[in-house]
Amino acid sequence: MTTEERRKIGRNNKRRGASYENDAAKILGTQRYLADTGGKLDLIPRDGMVVQVKSGKRIVTAIARQALDDARSNAPDGHIGAVVLYDRSGPRIRKFIMFELVEFHDMIGGVK
Repeated sequence: MTTEERRKIGRNNKRRGASYENDAAKILGTQRYLADTGGKLDLIPRDGMVVQVKSGKRIVTAIARQALDDARSNAPDGHIGAVVLYDRSGPRIRKFIMFELVEFHDMIGGVK
């Protein structure tokens, strides 16, 4: 692979990441930091929430996807499906919760 091909891939990846950050910011009613000026943060904090946006083909496993689909399909009206994830890959167990961003947005009352 040539240097120019690598540069093109890098530019495309950066553009794609910015697009995902803009999409998440719009849904959450905030903005992204421009040109990586937010340090470790991608979105300007809002309503007590600080957000880092990640994307990739292997961010969420098939198991987690299926679990969220199961939770969502069995959620009564007015509820959202969620999955609690226990990450045992490090020196201590970390716990996360995962749900659809738009459903979370609707649950917290949307953009104010």
